[in-house]
Amino acid sequence: MPAIRQIIALAGGLFALLSLGCGPSHDWSTGVWKGDRQLAGEDPAMMRTLSKVELTLRPEGRFELIESGLSGAGRWQSEGDYVWLDLEEMLRRPISPRDRAEMHPIELRWLGDDRLEYRNPNGFTPTSVILKRETKPVPTPVRTD
Repeated sequence: MPAIRQIIALAGGLFALLSLGCGPSHDWSTGVWKGDRQLAGEDPAMMRTLSKVELTLRPEGRFELIESGLSGAGRWQSEGDYVWLDLEEMLRRPISPRDRAEMHPIELRWLGDDRLEYRNPNGFTPTSVILKRETKPVPTPVRTD
């Protein structure tokens, strides 16, 4: 009987080691990502504001977003080559549960070379935009006192 337990334990350990190599080869955990939509209009300053997307992914699963001049924040989760952003607040105000239930998550798709495709079905414009990683934040120091 102990031999069977050892075999099961070894098989489980081998499976865990093999599965480490099967995940995505990119790092979703942190970073500042920026991109611009190609928008045209009569007021260039307004078009620049409306076209910009800036996203900060935090390692604890939180994000901050500025899209079309509006700030937002919430939680993110990843699976393979995709990340979904769940907006919890806009303009530093909580989004009501009823409104959140009607919203679709924002979708990010990994494109490689520190680039993401950003799609916001709730946004000003439904077209996707390519975001490039600008920075990888320095980890927050741990307090020792």
